[in-house]
Amino acid sequence: MKKMVALMLAALLALAGVPALAESSETLILTATVEGLDPIVLSAPASGLLAPFSVRAGQLLSPGETVFTVEPQRVYAEIDGTVADVYAQAGESADAAVARYGAVMCIEYADRYQIEASTRTGYNTAENRDLRVGTPVYLRSANEKHFADGRITAVNGSQFTVQVLGGDLVYTEDVKIYREPDYNNKTLLARA
Repeated sequence: MKKMVALMLAALLALAGVPALAESSETLILTATVEGLDPIVLSAPASGLLAPFSVRAGQLLSPGETVFTVEPQRVYAEIDGTVADVYAQAGESADAAVARYGAVMCIEYADRYQIEASTRTGYNTAENRDLRVGTPVYLRSANEKHFADGRITAVNGSQFTVQVLGGDLVYTEDVKIYREPDYNNKTLLARA
């Protein structure tokens, strides 16, 4: 009996909704705008050379898939020298260091400076005039307070060049260049 009552009630409700549907036969119009997602722009965390890659426009990608690789760039010392200053540490931006300091690091020449000299200003002996590239020389400031070692790097007649290899010379001082480390006047090659 209960089933019969439930069935009749369901039929009555279904028939009651038919006139309401007949009255609402109007068309419902909705407007909408469809927008695509913004594209993701990929950039490298550091500048460098791109390694060869095979990704092409229109290719489908999955999250985590390697798209391109920036090759690490090695920077080599161009001279023999000593690191004087370091402006950036590992993990920091090299571009930021260059923008702020003008470089990532500074290297001072191991051969700090050179001296151009002439045997015409030295003690006039055949041995002092016979100079050879590679010959070690000994330098002393004119005031005899500063010393350095050097090596002849070029000879052109009576003119020669000495590369200063170390010591405490001040580059604005006048120096005397000797053949021997005893700084005897007879071994004076030149004044510069």
